[in-house]
Amino acid sequence: MSLLDWDYEEIAHRVQRGLDRLSVSFFRRHGARILRDTVDFHGYEHLELEVAHGGHRLHIRQYAPARGLDGTPAAATPGVAEEFTSTFDGRPAAEVPVKALARWLATLPVGEAPPEPAATAPDPNNPFAAARDVPERAAEPPLPPERNPFLRERPRQPAPNPFAPPAPEERRRRALEWLRGEDA
Repeated sequence: MSLLDWDYEEIAHRVQRGLDRLSVSFFRRHGARILRDTVDFHGYEHLELEVAHGGHRLHIRQYAPARGLDGTPAAATPGVAEEFTSTFDGRPAAEVPVKALARWLATLPVGEAPPEPAATAPDPNNPFAAARDVPERAAEPPLPPERNPFLRERPRQPAPNPFAPPAPEERRRRALEWLRGEDA
Protein backbone atom coordinates (compact mmCIF):
# COMPACT_ATOMS: atom_id res chain seq x y z
CA MET A 1 0.00 0.00 0.00
CA SER A 2 1.45 3.36 -1.02
CA LEU A 3 0.96 6.72 0.61
CA LEU A 4 -1.76 7.70 -1.86
CA ASP A 5 -3.85 4.52 -1.52
CA TRP A 6 -6.95 4.34 0.65
CA ASP A 7 -7.16 1.89 3.55
CA TYR A 8 -10.53 0.37 2.68
CA GLU A 9 -10.74 -1.69 5.87
CA GLU A 10 -10.24 1.43 7.98
CA ILE A 11 -12.98 3.23 6.03
CA ALA A 12 -15.23 0.16 6.48
CA HIS A 13 -14.67 0.40 10.26
CA ARG A 14 -15.55 4.11 10.09
CA VAL A 15 -18.74 3.25 8.16
CA GLN A 16 -19.74 0.99 11.05
CA ARG A 17 -18.75 3.28 13.97
CA GLY A 18 -18.71 6.93 12.80
CA LEU A 19 -17.08 8.94 10.05
CA ASP A 20 -14.17 11.32 10.34
CA ARG A 21 -13.39 14.10 7.85
CA LEU A 22 -10.97 11.91 5.86
CA SER A 23 -13.70 9.30 5.35
CA VAL A 24 -16.14 12.01 4.24
CA SER A 25 -13.51 13.19 1.77
CA PHE A 26 -13.22 9.64 0.43
CA PHE A 27 -16.97 9.42 -0.12
CA ARG A 28 -17.13 12.86 -1.76
CA ARG A 29 -14.46 11.74 -4.23
CA HIS A 30 -16.10 8.37 -4.89
CA GLY A 31 -19.60 9.26 -6.05
CA ALA A 32 -21.44 9.87 -2.78
CA ARG A 33 -24.45 12.13 -2.86
CA ILE A 34 -23.93 14.47 0.08
CA LEU A 35 -27.36 15.37 1.39
CA ARG A 36 -26.08 17.41 4.34
CA ASP A 37 -22.63 18.38 5.63
CA THR A 38 -22.70 21.27 8.09
CA VAL A 39 -21.44 22.23 11.53
CA ASP A 40 -23.92 24.06 13.75
CA PHE A 41 -23.31 26.92 16.16
CA HIS A 42 -22.55 24.52 19.03
CA GLY A 43 -19.86 22.63 17.11
CA TYR A 44 -22.00 19.63 16.20
CA GLU A 45 -21.54 18.13 12.78
CA HIS A 46 -24.65 17.22 10.75
CA LEU A 47 -23.74 14.74 8.05
CA GLU A 48 -25.92 12.71 5.73
CA LEU A 49 -24.73 10.94 2.60
CA GLU A 50 -25.66 8.04 0.36
CA VAL A 51 -23.73 5.97 -2.17
CA ALA A 52 -25.24 3.55 -4.68
CA HIS A 53 -23.02 1.32 -6.80
CA GLY A 54 -23.01 -2.23 -8.08
CA GLY A 55 -26.52 -2.99 -6.82
CA HIS A 56 -25.66 -1.92 -3.25
CA ARG A 57 -26.63 1.20 -1.36
CA LEU A 58 -24.97 2.78 1.67
CA HIS A 59 -26.73 5.50 3.68
CA ILE A 60 -25.10 7.30 6.62
CA ARG A 61 -26.55 9.88 9.03
CA GLN A 62 -24.33 11.34 11.72
CA TYR A 63 -24.90 14.01 14.35
CA ALA A 64 -21.96 14.32 16.70
CA PRO A 65 -19.41 16.85 17.96
CA ALA A 66 -17.09 17.84 15.13
CA ARG A 67 -13.77 16.07 15.50
CA GLY A 68 -10.54 18.00 15.68
CA LEU A 69 -7.45 17.36 13.58
CA ASP A 70 -6.30 14.65 15.98
CA GLY A 71 -9.64 12.82 15.64
CA THR A 72 -10.87 13.58 19.15
CA PRO A 73 -14.28 15.24 19.44
CA ALA A 74 -14.55 18.71 20.90
CA ALA A 75 -16.15 19.16 24.32
CA ALA A 76 -19.76 18.04 24.07
CA THR A 77 -22.68 20.18 25.15
CA PRO A 78 -24.47 18.52 28.07
CA GLY A 79 -27.90 17.16 27.28
CA VAL A 80 -27.27 16.74 23.53
CA ALA A 81 -27.14 13.14 22.36
CA GLU A 82 -24.97 11.90 19.53
CA GLU A 83 -26.61 10.05 16.67
CA PHE A 84 -25.06 7.71 14.13
CA THR A 85 -27.02 5.55 11.69
CA SER A 86 -25.38 3.57 8.93
CA THR A 87 -27.24 1.14 6.68
CA PHE A 88 -25.93 -1.04 3.88
CA ASP A 89 -28.64 -2.46 1.61
CA GLY A 90 -31.29 -1.57 4.19
CA ARG A 91 -29.71 -3.35 7.15
CA PRO A 92 -27.32 -1.92 9.77
CA ALA A 93 -23.77 -1.63 8.43
CA ALA A 94 -22.42 -3.02 11.72
CA GLU A 95 -23.91 -6.41 10.76
CA VAL A 96 -22.00 -6.53 7.45
CA PRO A 97 -18.52 -8.13 7.62
CA VAL A 98 -15.72 -5.57 7.42
CA LYS A 99 -14.01 -7.46 4.59
CA ALA A 100 -17.19 -7.41 2.46
CA LEU A 101 -17.64 -3.68 3.05
CA ALA A 102 -13.96 -3.06 2.22
CA ARG A 103 -14.28 -5.02 -1.07
CA TRP A 104 -17.33 -2.97 -2.04
CA LEU A 105 -15.62 0.32 -1.10
CA ALA A 106 -12.64 -0.65 -3.29
CA THR A 107 -14.95 -1.00 -6.32
CA LEU A 108 -16.43 2.50 -6.01
CA PRO A 109 -15.56 4.56 -9.09
CA VAL A 110 -13.60 7.75 -8.66
CA GLY A 111 -15.56 10.90 -9.46
CA GLU A 112 -18.31 13.20 -8.36
CA ALA A 113 -21.87 12.01 -7.81
CA PRO A 114 -23.95 11.96 -10.99
CA PRO A 115 -26.59 14.68 -11.32
CA GLU A 116 -30.05 14.04 -9.95
CA PRO A 117 -32.33 12.26 -12.42
CA ALA A 118 -34.87 14.50 -14.13
CA ALA A 119 -38.33 14.55 -12.61
CA THR A 120 -40.80 12.26 -14.33
CA ALA A 121 -44.02 13.59 -15.80
CA PRO A 122 -47.05 13.22 -13.49
CA ASP A 123 -49.49 10.41 -14.18
CA PRO A 124 -52.33 11.87 -16.29
CA ASN A 125 -54.86 9.60 -14.53
CA ASN A 126 -53.97 10.97 -11.09
CA PRO A 127 -56.40 13.82 -10.28
CA PHE A 128 -54.17 15.09 -7.46
CA ALA A 129 -51.13 15.45 -9.75
CA ALA A 130 -52.93 17.54 -12.38
CA ALA A 131 -51.58 20.98 -13.01
CA ARG A 132 -53.51 23.67 -11.23
CA ASP A 133 -54.86 26.68 -13.05
CA VAL A 134 -53.60 29.63 -11.07
CA PRO A 135 -55.03 32.94 -12.24
CA GLU A 136 -52.35 35.53 -12.88
CA ARG A 137 -52.63 38.66 -10.80
CA ALA A 138 -52.43 41.93 -12.65
CA ALA A 139 -49.56 44.08 -11.49
CA GLU A 140 -50.94 46.94 -9.44
CA PRO A 141 -49.50 50.36 -10.18
CA PRO A 142 -47.61 51.94 -7.27
CA LEU A 143 -49.38 54.47 -5.12
CA PRO A 144 -48.85 58.09 -6.16
CA PRO A 145 -46.60 60.04 -3.74
CA GLU A 146 -49.51 62.06 -2.31
CA ARG A 147 -51.30 58.85 -1.27
CA ASN A 148 -48.20 57.11 0.07
CA PRO A 149 -47.84 58.17 3.75
CA PHE A 150 -44.16 57.25 3.84
CA LEU A 151 -43.27 59.51 0.92
CA ARG A 152 -45.56 62.33 2.05
CA GLU A 153 -43.87 62.86 5.41
CA ARG A 154 -40.28 62.72 4.17
CA PRO A 155 -38.13 65.55 5.59
CA ARG A 156 -36.52 67.81 3.02
CA GLN A 157 -33.09 68.09 4.67
CA PRO A 158 -31.62 66.31 7.65
CA ALA A 159 -31.60 68.24 10.89
CA PRO A 160 -28.18 69.61 11.93
CA ASN A 161 -26.25 67.53 14.43
CA PRO A 162 -25.45 69.67 17.50
CA PHE A 163 -22.57 67.37 18.48
CA ALA A 164 -20.84 67.35 15.09
CA PRO A 165 -17.88 69.68 14.64
CA PRO A 166 -18.61 72.67 12.39
CA ALA A 167 -17.70 72.50 8.73
CA PRO A 168 -14.21 73.76 7.81
CA GLU A 169 -15.62 76.92 6.19
CA GLU A 170 -17.64 77.70 9.35
CA ARG A 171 -14.53 77.23 11.55
CA ARG A 172 -12.53 79.52 9.27
CA ARG A 173 -15.25 82.22 9.47
CA ARG A 174 -15.40 81.97 13.29
CA ALA A 175 -11.59 82.20 13.56
CA LEU A 176 -11.51 85.36 11.40
CA GLU A 177 -14.27 86.95 13.48
CA TRP A 178 -12.38 86.14 16.69
CA LEU A 179 -9.12 87.63 15.30
CA ARG A 180 -10.93 90.83 14.29
CA GLY A 181 -12.45 91.05 17.73
CA GLU A 182 -15.99 90.86 16.47
CA ASP A 183 -17.74 89.17 19.34
CA ALA A 184 -21.42 88.92 19.04
